Amino acid sequence: MAIKVLAADTAAQLAAGEVIERPAAVVRELLDNALDAGARNISVHAAGGGLDILSVSDDGCGLSAGDLALCTQRHSTSKLRRIEDLANLSSLGFRGEALYSIAGVSRLRIKSRPPGTPGCEVEYDGERVVRQAGWGGREGTQVEVRDLFYNTPARLRFLKGPTTESARIERLLKRYILGHPGVRFTLSVDGREVLRSPGTGDLQQAMAALYGWQLSEQLLPVEAYEGGVSVAGFVATPQVSRRNRADMNIFVNNRWVESRSILYAVQDAYSSLLMVGRFPVVALQIRVPPDQLDVNVHPAKSEVRFADERGVTSLTSRAVRAALLPASGRGADDTDQQPLSVLQYSFSPREVRAPDLGPLPAPTATTADFPAPEEVEPFTRLPSLRILGQLAHTYIIAEGPSGMCLIDQHAAHERVVLENLQDSFASGTLESQTLLEPLLVPLTSAQRDGISDLVGELRSLGFEAEPFGGETLLVRSVPAALPSDRVGPLLEALQEGLEGLAGAEERHRGMVATLACHSAIRAGRVLDLVEMRSLIQQLEKTRFPLSCAHGRPTLLELSHHELEREFGRRGSR
Repeated sequence: MAIKVLAADTAAQLAAGEVIERPAAVVRELLDNALDAGARNISVHAAGGGLDILSVSDDGCGLSAGDLALCTQRHSTSKLRRIEDLANLSSLGFRGEALYSIAGVSRLRIKSRPPGTPGCEVEYDGERVVRQAGWGGREGTQVEVRDLFYNTPARLRFLKGPTTESARIERLLKRYILGHPGVRFTLSVDGREVLRSPGTGDLQQAMAALYGWQLSEQLLPVEAYEGGVSVAGFVATPQVSRRNRADMNIFVNNRWVESRSILYAVQDAYSSLLMVGRFPVVALQIRVPPDQLDVNVHPAKSEVRFADERGVTSLTSRAVRAALLPASGRGADDTDQQPLSVLQYSFSPREVRAPDLGPLPAPTATTADFPAPEEVEPFTRLPSLRILGQLAHTYIIAEGPSGMCLIDQHAAHERVVLENLQDSFASGTLESQTLLEPLLVPLTSAQRDGISDLVGELRSLGFEAEPFGGETLLVRSVPAALPSDRVGPLLEALQEGLEGLAGAEERHRGMVATLACHSAIRAGRVLDLVEMRSLIQQLEKTRFPLSCAHGRPTLLELSHHELEREFGRRGSR
């Protein structure tokens, strides 16, 4: 097959396909240019999902008539001069393909006026200027894109309807609002304003504009610096979560990015605080020296490569975790708290029972002390509770300030045991207990290959274990908090869970969470009032009382308002 050089218009359309895949991509490129021009106010308008009209107006530095004549030429750019500039890039756009690509698949018009000079209006047909005239508008630039993909009908077949494409543009604007809170953005769709940001530079205000003030009050500040890398922004408390990662916004040097390693680091910081399948709301700005970052990885510039990825992800995870701790009202380094007295169990084969802790003082609050429902705000800490009884030998029934509460006794005790284990690891005081008869545990093939690592990991949890014939593990001692009837199920769960975990730190956290789960009292266990009070008092002292080691809720509330509604008592107190 003979090789031929493509015609200029065909090459332009192919290049556009690499950069301009849908209307939102046009908006992305134009916003980058506006921000690089120093704009503080940017307006976006879309009609017909962005296919009929897309316009972006800004108050940036503008383009001269000479610049307008060159800006749609291939590889034209104001951001780079030499290839070495890529190693120290500070701008958002840089390829010089954006306007060239947009002009190749649309009818493009640009109006611009730099400060102190006459303005100019230019219309393009691909690279060619077809009309040029003076323009007396305000300083800045207005880019108008009409009939997007009119000359590439194949591209249109892969687009969704106008509503979906408009939603993509709106989602894109939200990212820019969070990444640039000092810029005032507005978005109108088919003549209706759908977004407006305050542009004050306050990220919390920007998040309030997007998510509402109720959510913004659940935000925790993040700030950390190490080795030239900084992490700053806000994360929501574990009480606020989503079904997907859409509201996990990560910015690197003001650029929104999709970084699996950073997203995983943030999720890791929420481990044991969110249920599996739930994701946090975050907006984090990571700043890295430009020479330690490669942004030339993806045509849409949505992926980056770090010179020290492990250092950046570690700092991010630690910064988010540190921000989450104060939300509990107790920091990681608090020393005024007494060690938690986890319910201990004997290792006899008879029924496992908690020791008689003696009568505990009942909560001093009475029903009369509780505020009326309209005076109560949703709580983020464990409220003062009056124990009423037990439901299905699984849930503790209690009265709280704003209604009835159900506490999952297993999840609640799992949280208590988890934090007790974490404190014991930190202080080096983890206790173990010798089994009356050593336990033989068969190993999987993967565990046989890494038997030395497995023995070391189990020993760190309080086990005393050793290989026994190469195919079996001999266990002589187990953690003191673990009931004897749970040793086998725990080791089986550890075998299954560890195979999917790679990093040492991740494996350790998974093992501790599994140990906490199997050490906690089970559903179906009958508790008396003394034991229920003891459990609730221990739960109140934990750092994160509202979720278990796996992120499931420990407590559900049925408010006075909901009770009145269900009983038809609205308005009759």
